[in-house]
Amino acid sequence: MAGSLLFSVNASADTSSGALLQQMNLASQSLNYELSFVSISKQGVESLLYRHARLNNQPLAQLLQLDGPRREVVLRGTEISYFEPGLDPFTLNGDYIVDSAAIAGI
Repeated sequence: MAGSLLFSVNASADTSSGALLQQMNLASQSLNYELSFVSISKQGVESLLYRHARLNNQPLAQLLQLDGPRREVVLRGTEISYFEPGLDPFTLNGDYIVDSAAIAGI
């Protein structure tokens, strides 16, 4: 892992909560990281893996469904590609992956 989203929680009293949120936002866009999480919605529960990196100052990201058939969303620069078994892959323009809703056929 080239970077880490962890930073000192012993912030000085001079550091505002807004400044800390700004630092977290910058870190989430500029560092390389991987995280696993569970999404709970009315449609059910799904385990997901999210990876983020920067290569040649371009964002690269992957959202991968870990349960069931392999469903995947890949961000390369400003192109977001969707892959799901039984469907033709497609690509949309965008700046970031919002969620896997397009995978589900919405």
